[in-house]
Amino acid sequence: MKIRTLIVLTLSLLVGTGSAGAYDADGVGEFSHLTLRGIHTIALDFDGFYGDVEQCGGAGESGLRREIERRLLQAGLKLIPPEQVVHTPQAAFLLVNLHVEYASYYFYSYSVSLKLKQKIPLADPQSYTSQTVWTQGNNGIAEFGRLCKIYDETLALVDVFIAEHAAQNATPH
Repeated sequence: MKIRTLIVLTLSLLVGTGSAGAYDADGVGEFSHLTLRGIHTIALDFDGFYGDVEQCGGAGESGLRREIERRLLQAGLKLIPPEQVVHTPQAAFLLVNLHVEYASYYFYSYSVSLKLKQKIPLADPQSYTSQTVWTQGNNGIAEFGRLCKIYDETLALVDVFIAEHAAQNATPH
């Protein structure tokens, strides 16, 4: 009985960990490929903006939002309000997560991430689910007087997103 149970468990693990899903059609690399291609309309939203960061140069969330929007527009992306994503067929959702926590002795730990969620169609043409198709992040520790570096790191992540979007949507010559 013990051997039979062991065999069944081993086979169920092997079936559940098939390697076919980890590779693309050519059998090389990850399954995800060109996840930003065809995305031209984005809704931008923030989550986890901590109050002490607001004091950084007087910019606050609104200043950072304006700068991110400026960069996305300059890159040729169309921006729409988050509430319009549901009704805009090809729109994606770019979420900026900025979390800052006081650690001790005027030091703060932080994490910054960008996530792009795209609509994935389901069997019913009116149905879809959203899935994170691109993400990038960073974390670290900053002194209270240097919390502004979190803005710079956030904008650097936005620049990475823009560069990857441009590369995936470039027209071949």
